[in-house]
Amino acid sequence: MVDKIEKFIRRLGRGRAADVRAAVVKILMDDVTGLDVKKLKGVRAEYRVRIGKIRIKFVRAGIGNTIVDIDFRGDNTY
Repeated sequence: MVDKIEKFIRRLGRGRAADVRAAVVKILMDDVTGLDVKKLKGVRAEYRVRIGKIRIKFVRAGIGNTIVDIDFRGDNTY
């Protein structure tokens, strides 16, 4: 999964890549303050962070967070 995240971030422009990279670090450190976080309906402990048109889907666990998917918002994002 780390390879997919890095590949996605490398395709972005510098400004947006820095924002996404900072959000990924905050999610992994379980410090989502200041991020646009929303719980996903129909699934347990899954959330998304929105950064413009980019969505980062993650699972919140007791010992930390795990990023499940990162992609542009579209019909098949969730």
